[in-house]
Amino acid sequence: MQNIVIIIVFICSIFLFLETINNKNKLIKEKNKNLLLVEQIETFNKDNLEKDKMISHIVHELRTPVAGISGILEIMQPNIENKEKVKDYLEKMNRSAKYLNSLIDDVLDVCKIKSGNTVIRSKPIDINKLIDNCISMTSERFKDRKIEYIKSMENIKHYNLIGDELHLCQIFINILSNAVKFTPDGGNVIFRIRELIEEGVDIEDKAYFQFQIIDTGVGMRKEFLNNIWNEFAQDDNVASSKYKGSGLGMAITKQFVDLMGGTINVESEIGKGSAFTINIHFDTYELFNKLDKITKQETVENQKCKQLKIILVDDDELNIEIEKYMLEKENIIVMTAQNGEEAVKLFEESPNFEYDAILMDINMPIMNGFDATKEIRSLNREDSKEIPIIAMTANSYGDEVQKIKESGMSEYLTKPIDINRVLKSLKYYKNGVNKNKSRQNAKEEYIIIREKAMTKSTV
Repeated sequence: MQNIVIIIVFICSIFLFLETINNKNKLIKEKNKNLLLVEQIETFNKDNLEKDKMISHIVHELRTPVAGISGILEIMQPNIENKEKVKDYLEKMNRSAKYLNSLIDDVLDVCKIKSGNTVIRSKPIDINKLIDNCISMTSERFKDRKIEYIKSMENIKHYNLIGDELHLCQIFINILSNAVKFTPDGGNVIFRIRELIEEGVDIEDKAYFQFQIIDTGVGMRKEFLNNIWNEFAQDDNVASSKYKGSGLGMAITKQFVDLMGGTINVESEIGKGSAFTINIHFDTYELFNKLDKITKQETVENQKCKQLKIILVDDDELNIEIEKYMLEKENIIVMTAQNGEEAVKLFEESPNFEYDAILMDINMPIMNGFDATKEIRSLNREDSKEIPIIAMTANSYGDEVQKIKESGMSEYLTKPIDINRVLKSLKYYKNGVNKNKSRQNAKEEYIIIREKAMTKSTV
């Protein structure tokens, strides 16, 4: 009897022990679950705090040029008859407007990067022309400044590369603009481009480039260099109204370099200047020079952009007035429509090949740009599939770009419209796409012909 009691007590003890362990495990799981929940809440709060901080920074930065433009308009009205003063006010307004536009571009770039919508698009580029274009785009900043600009190209074996021209330009322009801004008169800015040699790499297929932008400007503190790639980072030592900026340029630059698989470093010293070094690998494009020989066969007629006739579609009357004026200044005949439905009707009622292109806004009442493009493409006429339809949009995110492609549009330009980019696109389509073969087709055909020739020579 006593043994039975002992066995029962023993079994009960085991059950109690197991129950205790089970309860303890439950408590541990519950505790871990609570800890995970706390971490998620903290992360959520941190993200919200960062977003609030970002919005606060953006609002603060945007208010400065907006307040400047409003203030100038206020003081310009009583002095409207004074031509000299009005001219001065307009120049100041123009500077504020350009700064406001650059801020908006920076904010959009940051949003694109954060949402993962920045896409690196590789295509043939001439590195020498690309550098010259970047310098040309920043040349206005050199105007009326006693700054010596030095371009140096060393050991370049491959001028024709495969890369993302748009984002490369943005990287160089961001750094060059800062170099000019922070360099006083009497200083210099050096842009050094070198091709590096790597052992064991086929130099015909690959190229390794180093880009250095060196200035003799005000320089930066060593403590600040640790934060230079952060959003809204500005060196307190030099940040003032004289050197105003969004603090987003270097963060964007670093992200673009990372997306290209490159590296970027900076060295700086107060009072001596700064040196940015970027290293990037490229694929080469050896056929690019040979392709130019083919395209040189174009006639003088093709090289010149004769008078064009286009349809400009925009629901904003002020936008139409401005864009129409700029286009007509370039000897372009412009017909206007204020929504997609009007654009479709205008095109449908015209003779075949009456228009050379359509500049199409996206968000419009009655019929938007996407639907209008689909309507035009579906029309039973010779030119409906061929006419270039160029989207004009303030939203260049991945989803929007995808919709533009799916609707049948040829390409897109971001607002506010840069007249030089519009003209470049129109000339491209007039001289390329509307001919029997585009440059790309010629390129592909040349590659096929060359491969066949090489095959025959080896037989």
